[in-house]
Amino acid sequence: MRLTRLDELDIKGHGDNIRSGDFSENGDYLLTASQDKTAKIWDKKGKLIYTLTGHREGVNSAYFSPDGQSVITASRDKTARVWPLLDQIYSGYKKWTSTV
Repeated sequence: MRLTRLDELDIKGHGDNIRSGDFSENGDYLLTASQDKTAKIWDKKGKLIYTLTGHREGVNSAYFSPDGQSVITASRDKTARVWPLLDQIYSGYKKWTSTV
């Protein structure tokens, strides 16, 4: 199953408002950015896969790179972060943090 704009998912897991969402290029993942200072990656069924933490204030936007190997987040803390993902997705980590 591939995520499309017509599929409906009930995404619950953020502790505050969701500010943006982005589909992965292959349609297998959804990325959300929230005022709870996190970005989260969900599978196509709405199951939480990863939580990206490290921003000191709310995350305004998050996007997958065109090759799907990283995510960029932009925050109210006046920082942008690049999160490499390929190894994380295939190694099965549930929570992942990084600083750039």
